[in-house]
Order: sequence, then C-alpha cells, then structure tokens
Amino acid sequence: RKERALGPVRLALDGVTTRRVEEISFEVRAGEIVGLGGLVGAGRTEVARAIVGLDPLLSGQMTVGGRPYRPREPADAVGAGIGLVLLIVPGIILWLGWSMAVPVLIQERLGVFGSMSRSRVLTKGNRWSLFGLFLILIIIAMVIQWGMLVVL
Repeated sequence: RKERALGPVRLALDGVTTRRVEEISFEVRAGEIVGLGGLVGAGRTEVARAIVGLDPLLSGQMTVGGRPYRPREPADAVGAGIGLVLLIVPGIILWLGWSMAVPVLIQERLGVFGSMSRSRVLTKGNRWSLFGLFLILIIIAMVIQWGMLVVL
C-alpha cells in the first residue's frame, strides 16, 4: 500500500464552544474520512450539530477551505459542502418502519406495537429495496430543496 501525503486542511474547529460542548478543536484534511466516537453523552452529536449550524457558536472559530465558516442553519453547511450521512440513516430507518406500520395501524387496528410487528412480517425479504427506495426519495427531495435554496 502506498503512503499518501496529507492534503490541505478542509475543515478546522478551533476552541468551538456551544451551549452543549466546550473548547472543541480538530482538523479534517482533504481525502480523510472522519468519524466522531465516544460514549453516550460525550458530545458526538453536539459537535456535529455545531458543524452543520443546528447549535449556534458561543465562541471559537470554524473554517472551511481556509475561509471563516459560521453556519446559521443546515443549508449553510450544504452550501459549504459539509454533510453528515450517518446521522441521516437512523432517521431513514425509523421513517421507513413507521411508514410501513401506520397503514397497518389504521387498517388492522393492532395497536402501535402490534402494527410494528405486523409491518416487519409484511416487509420481510424486501427491506433493503424499500430502504433504497426511501433513500433515493430523500436524496431527490434534498436536491430539489438545495436547488430552491440556490434560486433564492
């Protein structure tokens, strides 16, 4: 395997503090794939929320491509080329489960837990194709939304 030189810094956090985390600093270089790990309550989600603009910065600085970056909303992160795919996947899975369970809940009147069990039976063998379909629909919706943001 060939060693590669580190690329330029693409995302840098320096002393970032929000209501939920304090003094977070790290750099992400071109070509790196970064994952945030830690125990429940360690601040993984809170750091991600700050990066995409869901939690406002109280102090510190972020840069993207060497330019100051201070997102006010997730659309700012999308515009800067920042994405958090793994935070979306659990939501898609939950949405997929509920989208199958709600019709069962209404039609068969099995209650919430009964309808979840019944939807599991109805989707057996088709879960990955349903997941793929919902993922494609979400990507299309995001592209349309991003296109509308660019127009505005």
